[in-house]
Amino acid sequence: LFVRRAGLLYALVENVQGCANRLNGATKSFMDILLEFFEQELPEMVWRLDSLNAANYGLAQSRNRVFLQGLRRDVKSSVPAPLPAFEPVSLRDFLKPGLPPTPRDSLTKTMQTNLKNYEGLVRQKKKDGTIPRGSLAVFELDRAFGKTYNPSMTLDMSPCLKTQLRYLFVVSTDDVDLADGQREFSRWILPFERLSLQGVAPDVALTMRAGGTRGEGHRDPFWHFDLMAEEGTF
Repeated sequence: LFVRRAGLLYALVENVQGCANRLNGATKSFMDILLEFFEQELPEMVWRLDSLNAANYGLAQSRNRVFLQGLRRDVKSSVPAPLPAFEPVSLRDFLKPGLPPTPRDSLTKTMQTNLKNYEGLVRQKKKDGTIPRGSLAVFELDRAFGKTYNPSMTLDMSPCLKTQLRYLFVVSTDDVDLADGQREFSRWILPFERLSLQGVAPDVALTMRAGGTRGEGHRDPFWHFDLMAEEGTF
């Protein structure tokens, strides 16, 4: 209707990477089927399917998304290719330096154990030479070793930020053997930093209050952010 009666010139469909995966032996993914449908039903349009990662376009976040673009043939005979990848950015550019470490006794017992296990993994990888000097490690602190959801550690970027992914902890790897207070980073990634990692300008992100409620026993990083904002830490 929009194409044939309203003169639609361009269309964009965006979704998670899983839509382009062929699962359980399927010969086609959801996006394959959608592309075939559009090509058959809308011959007035040309289509292009791309998988792009935010980490290649100015954000220190591993976020893959699939983009299906359509363009009227009387505008252009093919959909232009995406921009080439930008220069890599540093996770440090999105984090506020010099903040105090998160006290370990403010974490749940399970999270304290998970943090120790992640730190052990960092030490092992440093010993193996698989962590470059100067790296920052980001842990999903609510994921435990040997449980249903596998532990997740990323280097020098955040994992894909999702609504439920609240418990991201950053540790500087060069000084992981020092006491927490002597490390460059040993703390939660805070909500305003998460906003920056999603493309919100840092000066704007700092003016936005975190959502959610204060967690029992100072355990919720959103509570930690609210408290620091009230005390004028930033």
